[in-house]
Amino acid sequence: MTEHGDDKMLGRRILSLTFASLIATLAWSLTATAATHYVQNGESIGDVISNLAAAGDTILVGPGTYDSFTVDKEGLSIIGEEGPDNTKIVSDTSVAFTETADGSTLSGFEITISNSNGIYVIHRCHNLTIENNILSGSLHSGIYLDVPSSTSTLDYVIIRNNTIVFNKIDGIHVNQYDANSAVITGLAVQNNIISGNSRYGFYRNNNRIANFSGAGFSNNNFWNGNNRLYKSLLIKNYIS
Repeated sequence: MTEHGDDKMLGRRILSLTFASLIATLAWSLTATAATHYVQNGESIGDVISNLAAAGDTILVGPGTYDSFTVDKEGLSIIGEEGPDNTKIVSDTSVAFTETADGSTLSGFEITISNSNGIYVIHRCHNLTIENNILSGSLHSGIYLDVPSSTSTLDYVIIRNNTIVFNKIDGIHVNQYDANSAVITGLAVQNNIISGNSRYGFYRNNNRIANFSGAGFSNNNFWNGNNRLYKSLLIKNYIS
């Protein structure tokens, strides 16, 4: 190989090593900056979110009863350490996810809200996961997904492995204001038990298919009472 060819090969190797080093440094940086925060009975989950947590952090909540809170930071994982039987949210306002809560996860809570919905998700919140919770006895719906205007979007919300029972309106309510322009993509409702809610197990307030794509309803149990599905797509669900 010529000297010129050797120089080109060396240059490629240096560039490749530099790029690999940059990727490794970035990955380490993201891992290193994520923190875990602990909340114990008598403390406030909302205070930890507001004052201590940063994007990408994990909040582990010990057994006890807590007030509701608003998630307004990206990529938070909020987890009841001992599951919904031992970690409860009892309040008069919803557990809320704002448009800045992209990529967040809520898991391991029993949620009962006396004057609203159990969980309220505002439009423009994307890649949200709600799993392994009990949503029971709220005044309105267990989960309310709000897509209220013609410029609204809601993408890739996963609702799975939850028990959604005995709420005063619907188990899951999707408020799609205008199906021609309010866009919902990739809603996944999987492996839930949805029972005994006063109106519907799943309700979507618009029967138009436009801008409601990639939705999957699979392996859910809709049973006991008025748990019909209203304006939805069914795949391998049990309804009685």
